[in-house]
Amino acid sequence: MNEELAALLGTPWFGQRTTVQLAETLSLAGLRIFLFLISVLALRRGKGLFLQRHGWSHRLAGLLLLIWLIIGVMFVVVDVRQDQPTVTLSRLHILLYDVVLGCLGTAATLSAARDFPHKYVKNARKGQSGTLEEAAIVTQSEMIEHSFYQFLNLWQALYLHSVASTTLSASSAGVVDGDSMLWSLLSWTALGIVTLPWWVRKSWFPVHSFSANWKTNSMEEDTRLRSSVELLLYRIKKWQYVFYKHVILHGVNLTLATRPSQLVHTRSWRIFWIALNMSYVMEFFLQSMVKNKRLGVLSQAAMLCLQRLLMTSSSMAALTILGNVRPELCLLSLVLNFWRRHHDVTNTLFIGGVMIVIDQYRQRQSE
Repeated sequence: MNEELAALLGTPWFGQRTTVQLAETLSLAGLRIFLFLISVLALRRGKGLFLQRHGWSHRLAGLLLLIWLIIGVMFVVVDVRQDQPTVTLSRLHILLYDVVLGCLGTAATLSAARDFPHKYVKNARKGQSGTLEEAAIVTQSEMIEHSFYQFLNLWQALYLHSVASTTLSASSAGVVDGDSMLWSLLSWTALGIVTLPWWVRKSWFPVHSFSANWKTNSMEEDTRLRSSVELLLYRIKKWQYVFYKHVILHGVNLTLATRPSQLVHTRSWRIFWIALNMSYVMEFFLQSMVKNKRLGVLSQAAMLCLQRLLMTSSSMAALTILGNVRPELCLLSLVLNFWRRHHDVTNTLFIGGVMIVIDQYRQRQSE
């Protein structure tokens, strides 16, 4: 009985394949329902949202990105590692999809910062985000900060595809799992390159604290905020960000530097990657629809319901990735982040270098 229960629930880090498949199915269904609802809302007010002359470049980028996400969630969620007749997408197709997705996300964000006059917007609380609260507005500095993460998605995608490509080449040459010093050195160098954008994170881009969304100026406001759905969602978003940074970003990058694989071609990653990029852009798009009172596209209550659906689907997609990362590397990344804040590049290179040396030593001991 205990063995049957353990098999049903799966192992920690979602190692049981049936559990992963269930999470994949539920998350993909949630993402498709979410995009269907968004598409219906957008089509009803398509002229006002996408065909106005003011801010035309952002409207065009946003429309193309929405179409590209729909294509992704319908067709680019296969496991291209499997040599099956039903798998018609090649590795090159997946690479091109990810590059276009990253470019469109970055273009949509930067064009919004340029086309709309949010430079002088100031919300009631300093540093307050405008992505969830009805009374707040997304500021230009939020858009610029967001562009950093959009570019980071593109940068990581290129890294994942390069690792997958070199893994195939190394396997055919008989070099597997970093069993040569040259391979280890190249992996460590690639890890430094993919982490390099964090070097300019604080000096080139604005930084917004999640806590600014629940710091209040009065007891009355504090009481109202503590009982709000928005506060709960902001707190969830904070811990989703911590999970993203130390598991999905640094954790995945470190894992692939020490144990290269074709993670980017798995169905779990395809679903998660679309969910991540969708979450990035939709928090701004949903708020835009709420703020546009003239068109009457979306109410605040409906927006929060859609946010819950997207956050739940994205969280399930993220959990399916856990079996593909080394938990000790994620934990070390988190610990070093609290000990040496804003030193992501040196922290990550230190962890990667130490683990590569340890893995090399263990391999030689086992020979």
